[in-house]
Amino acid sequence: MKYRSTRVKKEIKEISQCVREITLTVEADRALEDYKKVLRRYKNLAAVPGFRKGKAPLAMLEKLYGEVIKSEFLRQQVGEYYEEMMREDDTVNPVSEAYPTDYKWEKGEDFVAVFRYEVAPDLKDVKYKNLEIPFKAHELSEDAADIKIDEIRNQMATVEIIENPVNEESLVDIEIVYTDEEGKPLEKPVTREVDMKKNIFSKEFNEKIIGKTSGDLFEARMLEPKEGEEEKKKNEFKVVAVKHKILPELNDEFAKDADYDSVEDMKKKLTEELAKENDRVNTEQKRQAVISALIENNKFDVPESIAERYAKSQAEEQSGYYGAKTEDLMPFFRQMAKYEIQKYYLLDFIKKAENFEVTESDKEALIEEAAASMNMKVEEYKEKYKKQIEDEKFEEAIKDRKVFDLVESSSEFVEPKQEEVKNEEQD
Repeated sequence: MKYRSTRVKKEIKEISQCVREITLTVEADRALEDYKKVLRRYKNLAAVPGFRKGKAPLAMLEKLYGEVIKSEFLRQQVGEYYEEMMREDDTVNPVSEAYPTDYKWEKGEDFVAVFRYEVAPDLKDVKYKNLEIPFKAHELSEDAADIKIDEIRNQMATVEIIENPVNEESLVDIEIVYTDEEGKPLEKPVTREVDMKKNIFSKEFNEKIIGKTSGDLFEARMLEPKEGEEEKKKNEFKVVAVKHKILPELNDEFAKDADYDSVEDMKKKLTEELAKENDRVNTEQKRQAVISALIENNKFDVPESIAERYAKSQAEEQSGYYGAKTEDLMPFFRQMAKYEIQKYYLLDFIKKAENFEVTESDKEALIEEAAASMNMKVEEYKEKYKKQIEDEKFEEAIKDRKVFDLVESSSEFVEPKQEEVKNEEQD
């Protein structure tokens, strides 16, 4: 018997901007008939003393197995009633799987089930024009090319293991041991090379490793706890090797090894490359400033389940690189997830509000820019990235650019306050 959706009533309550509670009520006669189906299925399976399988009276079956049958009925039907409502009602649009918070039924009464689920934020009256956006473009220093050349010398340096103790200039190979609450190792040690001049570990780590030699063990907190965060557990470290870099001399032979004609040619080309990269970074940071201003001027919640999934996937992917546990990285990636999801919803709203169109000239402009950034000919780029160009994401990227152009052209960029500059440096 096929029941009409009118026999499953719903009532939706707004719990927060992204959380809804839906109460489903199934009429008593429908619920009773569905219960009887479960009861008859048990009749064919259950063994009742004095009766052949499938021949025991239903009343006796209920007396013996009533609670089990009712539990099975509730477990089965709570999901089926929700799925039926979803098939027949397109006004409910969850972004996460609904979960039951309560359900109840007694013979002769309606079946009532309460679910919670998350929805996308319903953005209205988004402010995206005439904003005041803190941003200052980064200016390339006069010695940028010299600094880059020093980096290349370091990359091309030879490394030798030495017997000296660790100092502030050392390169050190270390093993990181993760332990449980009882101090037992959780997994195999992770080996990492640490450049003490650029070390990102805690102050305690830096202090304790100085003076250590190959084979020495010590304990320290890997990362500094953020303000308001619980003090982090200490890790065990082992110094595997202390190393020393031998830099190549700065001469034309070195420049040729680095694929330049001479030191003079190297400086000239690096200056051009760094200027181009600086422009790219400024463009990217300017867009980040735009997004931050949009978020600041349009406060809204994001679905927690989506943010948590995004943060977990990023933390798991990066845990090996940072040599840290997934859970230790989650606070940072939760913050990043919220930013990325807010960015998505805001860009999506503005694109729909402005109804941007993508022309062939828009596509050609982006293709030419992308080809130039990769030192490729336009036709070569089109051939190599034909699939990406034909994908709808390519047009969405162009629309995103139109959003940034619109916001930037209608807004005023102002000098960031000192506190904002400090936060950007920490990020």
